[in-house]
Amino acid sequence: MARSSIFSFTLLLIALLCSPCALRANPAPFPIAGGTVAAKSPHETIRMDAEDVTIRMGKGRTYMVDAVYLMFNTGDETTEWVGFPRGVEYDSEMELPQFVQFHAWVDGRKVPFTKEGKQWLAGRVTFPGHTRTVIRVMYEANYSEQFLYRGIRYADYIVGTGSLWKDNIGTAIFTVDASAIGGTGSLYADIKAPHCRKLRTEQVLRFEVRDFKPERDATLRIEFGGPIRALAQ
Repeated sequence: MARSSIFSFTLLLIALLCSPCALRANPAPFPIAGGTVAAKSPHETIRMDAEDVTIRMGKGRTYMVDAVYLMFNTGDETTEWVGFPRGVEYDSEMELPQFVQFHAWVDGRKVPFTKEGKQWLAGRVTFPGHTRTVIRVMYEANYSEQFLYRGIRYADYIVGTGSLWKDNIGTAIFTVDASAIGGTGSLYADIKAPHCRKLRTEQVLRFEVRDFKPERDATLRIEFGGPIRALAQ
């Protein structure tokens, strides 16, 4: 990495540490695997009442995500395209990441999802009218190789895809658990939200955001180890 790039990246980390809950959204400079359930385009009747996302950092090359989304259809029954980000291509020369494994359930029933183009894992979901639908997703993804060789575990979770649903997201809870790898880590969230409550323990970082509409490129950025830990001290 060029000296100027290292300097710019360090300045960005300092800014994020100073304001972890309400920050300007910045596109991540690396490919991403995974993020909030999304509609194909802005939806008129289905809203997201809540999302509860737990990210468990693994000792090896991967991390696990377990996410539950409470959706509510304010209109008549409809079957819609639903997708999950498989990657975001900020550099055309970079290969988009793949899920190591991916599983999804709708109201407790496992449903198939397939690749849709370059950036999405997608499927069709029926939302009954004026009824809540629960979508649960569990997946495993690789840390960014560009940081891993330096001892830094880096992962992103795209929050902004949740903005495609009707109205604001009611409540979003994000938990990052680094207990499996030990030490402490830092969580950076590109979310413009007026109500953000954050809780940190030695190895777990958790925060809650209510009644917000994230920007399209809003991202949870998670980094553990290496110079990040030294900077956080």
